[in-house]
This record gives sequence, C-alpha cells and structure tokens, in this order.
Amino acid sequence: MGPFTLRRRYAVAALLVVGCVLWFTSGILISRKTSRGPIFDGRADICSLIDVLEFDAAVHEVKRVFSANVAAARAVDIISEANGRVEEVLLSNGSAVDKDQVILRIDARGKLERLEQARVLLEQRRLERGVSESLGAEGYRSQVHDHAALVALREAEVNYKNAKLALDSATVKAPFVGVVDEILPQVGSMVSVGQTVARVLNFDNLKVVTYVPERDVAYIKPGDSVKVKLGRTGVVSSGKVSFVSKVVSPETKSYKLEIIIEPQGIFEITEGMFAQVEFVIGREKAYRIPSSSLSVSAKGNLGVKVLDDRGIVRVLDVSIVDDDEGYIWVSDIHEDSVKLIVRGHEYALDGAQIVECNT
Repeated sequence: MGPFTLRRRYAVAALLVVGCVLWFTSGILISRKTSRGPIFDGRADICSLIDVLEFDAAVHEVKRVFSANVAAARAVDIISEANGRVEEVLLSNGSAVDKDQVILRIDARGKLERLEQARVLLEQRRLERGVSESLGAEGYRSQVHDHAALVALREAEVNYKNAKLALDSATVKAPFVGVVDEILPQVGSMVSVGQTVARVLNFDNLKVVTYVPERDVAYIKPGDSVKVKLGRTGVVSSGKVSFVSKVVSPETKSYKLEIIIEPQGIFEITEGMFAQVEFVIGREKAYRIPSSSLSVSAKGNLGVKVLDDRGIVRVLDVSIVDDDEGYIWVSDIHEDSVKLIVRGHEYALDGAQIVECNT
C-alpha cells in the first residue's frame, strides 16, 4: 500500500470526525435556541404555570388530640374483714347502691355469741367497779383493789367493742353511692380476711386517662382545661387535668395523664369507654396554607415561595405547627400578609421576577 493511499484514508477519517462534531454541536445550538422550558432566570412571564394567592396571618391555637379511656373517678375494691361462709347476697352486678347499703352477709352466728358474752361480762365488770368505788369511799377496800376493778372494766369494754366490730365486719356494705360493678362470691362460698368480694363505682365524676408523648407533655399542667369527646356518639364535655405523671413509659415514651369531667347525663357511661381528648398546647402567629405549597430551600430547609412587592420570588423558611384537613399551619413568617405561590412553585426560582400575574 503506497503513501498516497494512506494519506487519503487519514483525510477521510478526519473529515468524518469533523462532520460528527459539527452535527452534534448544531443540534445543541438549535435545541437551546428553540427550547421554551418553564424554568427561568430574571424577568419572565409564566403566569400560565403558577397560581399566586394572598394569605393573612392569624393567631392560631395549636391543638393535639389523643385517644383515651373513661373510668369512674371513684372506684373501690371492697375487701372482706371477716372469715366465713357467704350467707346472703342482696344485690346483683350492675345494681345501683346507696351509701352503707348491704351488699352481702357472711355467717355471723359465732360472732353473735361472742358479742353476747362480751356484753354480759361488761355489765358484770361495771357492777364490780361500782361496788369497789363504794367500798373504797367507806375505807373498806384498798386503792389497789379499786384500780384492779377499773382495769378489768376497761378490758371488758375493749372486748365488747372488738366483738361488735367482728359482727359488723360480717356485713359487707357500700362505702358510697354508686353502682355495684361486680360481686365475686356466691351464696355458700367461703371468704377470708383480705379477699376482694365486690367492686363499687361512682360515675358522678369521670376520670379520663390518656398518654401524651414527650414532645407535648411540657405544655400541659394540672388545672389546664381540655375538651373531651365521649364515646361513639361524640358527646363533648369540658374537663380539667388532675394528674400528669412524672415518669415516662419506657415502651411508649409517653406520660400518663388523668382528666376529671362531669358527665352530661344524656347517655350511659361505661367503664373503659373510648374517648378523645383535645389539648391546646399553645397560641402563635401562623398562616393556614395548602400543604401542596410547601417547598424546599437551597439549604434543604422546609419553606414556601412568596412574591415581594416588586414581584421577586423569595423563599421563606417555615415551621409546621399544626395540620387542618388538607391544610397546614406554618409559622416563622414575620409579615402580616404574604403573596404565596400555591401552584407551580417548582417553576419559580429564588430571585426571579414574575410580572403581570394577578394576585
């Protein structure tokens, strides 16, 4: 192969490379010259791509809603103070009960006998004490014997009192007005001292129990007013915080709260009923805006894009303080009103100017 042939091949290859470069470059130039993309710098009119609305700031109550359960404000497990067989059960589960009304009786025949013996002995000791005082006054009885008679009388009085208490303990009574939630023993059952025999509830006031996460508990204190929605019917009552736990649950990282409310009396309250508790944890200046209008600043912070008085796009950092049915409340905007880009904010660059857009 001669030198001329090689030179011709090199020339053809060079021409092909140059042609490819020119073709590629021309495509880029043509593309840049004819492109009408929505991203822009400087002055531009892209009103067909964006919507701008004016929003006013307002003082917003920041609320938190938590699930809760209803309990009676007063609930007592009645403990047996006597040993014996249950002789009679006078009420049933769910019965209304008055204070000191008898719920059940334990066999008390042995206790009656001991009480009668203690009564007879007490009368005897009183007579002996009276005789001793008379003889002592006339000088026929020593002071030592008189003192011994007094000690015997006091001992008899204590024995009689204990026997009466033992008899009374065989009768189980309600400690307050309320509802008998449950009676555990049946007629013929054996019970012993310290055994739970009944549970009585009082629903004049309700205790609503909920659990609040760590981020919110600092804003709640005893005495705060709260709104409570009871049951599936949605009956709303007002209440006050009565207790805030100082110990966090290691499993849920939440704190136990108790709220006392007065029931409305228009429907039946049950132990364990579902409820919702609404707390107001703060009030601050904020804007209610569509959640879709949120953007991200160049620094990666959550923000919104607004237009200033000259139509210049500005990115403002914001903090979300609450949500409201598809809208959100945001703070950290110092102006009392803003022109917010609610649609197409991704097309508006920070610092760009938008003209002839109706707000």
